[in-house]
Amino acid sequence: MTEASKASAQHFVTNILPLYHGPYVKIRIKPSNNEYKISKSLLCAESAVFSAMFEGEFLESQQLTADLEEMEYVISVRSLEALFQWLYLRVVKFDVEDPGEHISAAMELVRLADKYNIIGLETEMAQYIKRILVANPHPQTNDFWQHVDTNTYWLTPVHIISATFLPHEHPVR
Repeated sequence: MTEASKASAQHFVTNILPLYHGPYVKIRIKPSNNEYKISKSLLCAESAVFSAMFEGEFLESQQLTADLEEMEYVISVRSLEALFQWLYLRVVKFDVEDPGEHISAAMELVRLADKYNIIGLETEMAQYIKRILVANPHPQTNDFWQHVDTNTYWLTPVHIISATFLPHEHPVR
């Protein structure tokens, strides 16, 4: 999909604006029971998986509701809310302070997007993670001495393992 801010006015009104209106679908995360109402057209335009779910012969297409099970390091309230922010605004802002948590949140979002075949945010999240790593070097690094893991200090084994679940050509991997 063309980014809304880069489209001509005519293209925006004709092709993008309708994506932001109803009908709406409900997405619920289990077991937390958080429920979100999102434009069906927008969600289906961005994801072949959601398109099949809500426009195919599945029960979700009749009920216009999908229940997603929380999945560690993939599906969470945080990752789903970040995905919705990305779909509507093409930006993601995580409400965390710790650089390691920023990386964890980005990894969750990337894995969620990969699971539901949502493309377009891979490079953005790879650059986001890189910016976090560069801006937050090892605490013992200074002008006179660079620690051996200066730019990888905030990467954890969980981040590395999580990245291995992404396709080989994925920019985050």
